[in-house]
Amino acid sequence: MTIENALSTLFPQAQKLVVRSSHWEGDKVQLILKSTQPKSSCPTCGQPSQRVHSYYTRKVTDLPLVDKGLMLVLEVRRFRCHNQHCKQCTFAEQFGDFLTRYSRVTGRLKKVLERVGLIVGGNPGALLLKVLGLAISPDKLLRVVHALPMQPMVCPKEVGVDEFALKRGIDYGSVIVNLETGQPVDLLPSRDTETVSQWLKQQPHAQQVLDRWHVLKNLRETLERELNQFQQTLKQTLGINGKVPRSRNDKTKQEASLFKRRELFARIRSLNEKGNAISQIARSVGVSRATVHQAIRADALPEAR
Repeated sequence: MTIENALSTLFPQAQKLVVRSSHWEGDKVQLILKSTQPKSSCPTCGQPSQRVHSYYTRKVTDLPLVDKGLMLVLEVRRFRCHNQHCKQCTFAEQFGDFLTRYSRVTGRLKKVLERVGLIVGGNPGALLLKVLGLAISPDKLLRVVHALPMQPMVCPKEVGVDEFALKRGIDYGSVIVNLETGQPVDLLPSRDTETVSQWLKQQPHAQQVLDRWHVLKNLRETLERELNQFQQTLKQTLGINGKVPRSRNDKTKQEASLFKRRELFARIRSLNEKGNAISQIARSVGVSRATVHQAIRADALPEAR
């Protein structure tokens, strides 16, 4: 068996592709292939034809061969359509799922790119494929992923709502999650209650579920806001000077914060006594100019509030 015959077994037998020759093209293996099918069917009317009109070559990328890039050069035939009522006079032979129309990669390579793009992403996926002998750009990977058909959305019975940052600290959106599968269902451009409520109205069978952590967090924040309105009354009733402790660790945290602030003021004053400019002190310590002025003008180090 010749090497060309051995290589021909790597391709789908249904397409009857045979390797005519093979050679190196730079750092890639290049295989010259042609189809031995005696006829092909017109894609418009479906009538088979054996009359060859012309030939052209088509270059496509396939899966790597022994860690080397593999380029296929197909000798494609154009046939004449015998149907006089068909609008398509000539047509090119097709290769089924192995190579779809207008594609520059084989079907099996496209499946690999889809999986890598979905699991790993653009830039990491391109680096991984480069190690495997495939020079694919991150943009190409993302185009393959974006071309995938959208799966039909089945309305979940229970959904959870959380927020995510479109631009951290500035712009946020909402993500709808199917709590039965843990998979994202939809992304909303805002985290406003009105936006989420509008989405829920479009899914009448969906039930929003809040987890225990968010319920307790929202309850604590609401209770704090209400109690803060009566701090003076609580201080007088309990005979407490200063801030009303929120928890057992509040006093320890308050003392640690006071100690840190005193160290900061002492450092600012030391730098000021050495003749450093206000802006230079602010950059060195990592605070604003207003904080530097406050530390210099203070009569004494900060006391507990």
